[in-house]
Amino acid sequence: MYVYENKLNLIECKTGVYDSISQRNITNEALYKLAALKKDFGLFAKSEFHTLSSKGATAEYLKQIYYDRANILGIKLIDRNDIINKN
Repeated sequence: MYVYENKLNLIECKTGVYDSISQRNITNEALYKLAALKKDFGLFAKSEFHTLSSKGATAEYLKQIYYDRANILGIKLIDRNDIINKN
């Protein structure tokens, strides 16, 4: 968390979204945690989820449903491609 220009910014960073121990994608947990924090800190909090994973079809990747869910929750999802392209 940090404050920039009088706005609270919440960022969750993950190197990957696949937990090899439990063998599941952890994106949902991260998105809902950010949504809960955003709710607790008010409407003006800005939330972002950063990951080095990229978009794909398997559990190890970010599926389109995660992008849609992040959009609904008001969370900006930044993946490997965004980082490489400096968006």
